[in-house]
Amino acid sequence: LVERAAFVLGLVRTDRVKQVLSKLGSLPALPATYEKLTAMTSNPEVSLDEVASVVERDPAITANVLKIINSAYFGLPRRVSSVRETVKYLGIQPLKNIVLTVEVFEGMASGPTAKDLQMSALARACAMRELLGRTPMGEAAFAAGILADIGQLLIATRLPIDMAAIRREMATQSQEDAERARLGSSHAELGGALLSLWNLPSALVEAVTLHHTPPAAAASVNVATALALVCAMEEELHAEGARKAELSATISKLAEVFPTVNLQAVRRQLAPREQAVA
Repeated sequence: LVERAAFVLGLVRTDRVKQVLSKLGSLPALPATYEKLTAMTSNPEVSLDEVASVVERDPAITANVLKIINSAYFGLPRRVSSVRETVKYLGIQPLKNIVLTVEVFEGMASGPTAKDLQMSALARACAMRELLGRTPMGEAAFAAGILADIGQLLIATRLPIDMAAIRREMATQSQEDAERARLGSSHAELGGALLSLWNLPSALVEAVTLHHTPPAAAASVNVATALALVCAMEEELHAEGARKAELSATISKLAEVFPTVNLQAVRRQLAPREQAVA
């Protein structure tokens, strides 16, 4: 664990990553309501009503939390009409994860790019929940899915000209190669650097930094391996030719780490959903 943490920090604290971060201007702070909920829930005596009241103080966050929880991603059998009902029905951790989604994507950016990234993040997070939701790592799994492309969100919103150039180059090379050629760093490394600055758990920093870098050797069941598998499955949906074959081989290798998981159920979570967040 120490070696892995040191390796990841070595990736996100290089001079080239710092140079790209310096181009972004002032970096976003850790989402305030999510940070407050995290501090509150470290106390095992905190009540559901206390947690709900923190979210309800912000009408915009409340509205967006209810919009997401009632979307196709959660597939609830009935509509939920309040934050208090949400936390009593689902529990504290799902509410924290939805608040994180809202604050990252509604707070940091707006427009079609942010909306597309948000919908992809929700699908990825639900796939992560399918993989690790019943394990002790389930708490970090959903958050890792949400945060995987936060570096891409930073590039899209702070460096739109560079993002447009990167997308043009993606016709002939991978996204990571195009990003490194244009910026000197990938969105995964930038995302990991931001999460490190936010002082989020090392498991999240590792997963986000390495989500396009599957382990070469036999992997273990952890958040990083799960996110690498989910992201490979996500990319495979749109890949063609040699890249699709390469991703299929990666998926087969990583799937061996999760022998009891129904991969078709994971893929269903990644399938596009019409009007998922109305």
